[in-house]
Amino acid sequence: MATQYGVDSLHVVCHSKGGLDAKSYLERFHPANSAQFKVLSLTTIGTPHAGSVLADMCVERNAQITQGGTVEFQGFPWFTGVRPNR
Repeated sequence: MATQYGVDSLHVVCHSKGGLDAKSYLERFHPANSAQFKVLSLTTIGTPHAGSVLADMCVERNAQITQGGTVEFQGFPWFTGVRPNR
């Protein structure tokens, strides 16, 4: 895409999961394409580089359900299907 705009280098700014996707691209694929354009910097905003607690909970929930187990996440209506009384 950079070459379509007639540039040979660029700065990449990403938000959230886009930062993870850009980081993965730069690590895996950019070295093979670096002759076409150079990435001068990567700036990420709100990117969960250390992971996400909610994503971890989703993986654990799906594993429990797949194995026929029960899910015991109290206080999370989406996980338990139980709405707190108000």
